[in-house]
Amino acid sequence: MSYLLHRIGWSPQVPLHRAVERDEGVIEQWIVEQWPAIEGRRSTWGLAVLGR
Repeated sequence: MSYLLHRIGWSPQVPLHRAVERDEGVIEQWIVEQWPAIEGRRSTWGLAVLGR
């Protein structure tokens, strides 16, 4: 059955399970404050590995 459903474009989808204690406000704050610093470091590290 899964083979036939896959052939017509269907796929099994599993809902996300999130912790009850999850604090969306803290997560959003971390994304705004911390993520740009982490994301910025990655590109310079890649250039160092390539010898540029």
